[in-house]
Amino acid sequence: MLRQLDISGPFDLGTTTRILKVGSRDRNGAWWWATDTSSGAATIRITRTEAGVEAESWGPGADALLDRLPTLVGAHDSVEVASDDASVANLLRRSAPTRLGATHAVFESTVRTVLGQLVTGPEALRAS
Repeated sequence: MLRQLDISGPFDLGTTTRILKVGSRDRNGAWWWATDTSSGAATIRITRTEAGVEAESWGPGADALLDRLPTLVGAHDSVEVASDDASVANLLRRSAPTRLGATHAVFESTVRTVLGQLVTGPEALRAS
């Protein structure tokens, strides 16, 4: 299943999804994520387009995951720049702001955080 989402204003997919990345497995500017939804497991691939993002999803929960697309990429975040300092306002206006996406995958995030405190990244890569 394929869906496109127009996003107004500056947007950087890499910056938005950086906190969600595990290792360096994201390739060619695409962000991949697999999760469980109320409809079943699903995988999604999100890529940047000129107008916004394009997402393709597979699995029983594909529709549910595509419905989360605007939330995943922070499409509803405000990108208004407010600063009394003209040079700061100009810098913020020229840079692509980080939008804050939400996965709603609390258990997955908790497990990753706990395991990340027990095993360092290099140790985990050596063990695999």
